[in-house]
Amino acid sequence: MATSNPIKNTIKGLKLQYDKLKIGKESLLNILQEAEIPEMVYNSNAIENSTLTLKETEKILLEMEVARNVSLREVFEAKNLARVIEYIRVKSQEEELSEKMILLLHQMLLGSIDDSIAGRFRKMGEYVRVGTHIAPAPEHIEQMMENFLLEYSSEHEDYFIDKIAKFHLDLKLYIRLMMGMEE
Repeated sequence: MATSNPIKNTIKGLKLQYDKLKIGKESLLNILQEAEIPEMVYNSNAIENSTLTLKETEKILLEMEVARNVSLREVFEAKNLARVIEYIRVKSQEEELSEKMILLLHQMLLGSIDDSIAGRFRKMGEYVRVGTHIAPAPEHIEQMMENFLLEYSSEHEDYFIDKIAKFHLDLKLYIRLMMGMEE
């Protein structure tokens, strides 16, 4: 469903208001963005069935001791995702999305979790099933990613929120299917 014109106009008005109000408050905005990272990590990992609470996530990111026994995988998932969020916050202003960046983010996400697949596409003989869906064969992955990035970068007529939402859904599916991450 595309974003309606009244909603687009409201967003545009809010953006103009935000741009005026943010002048001279860059350090405050940085503090707020940093404060949001634990909640973003918690929510994202909760979708992926993490058992961590928000408080535990905050403690892990602050390198504090957690009261219960938490799996090492969940600790790395939280820390890795926080690094990725910070990296994207900085690099998204400097660099266009590319296959190289996606592979780097994948490496950052899976580092110390599964180094054998981190930062690369699936190889010949590596097949994945997500639910009842069988992922494309490894030999098609790089071409699919190239097509995906081309489609994303050439969509100039879609409203930015619609484009971001579609990109998020598509990328999540592509990453899972192409790199061998199972549900």
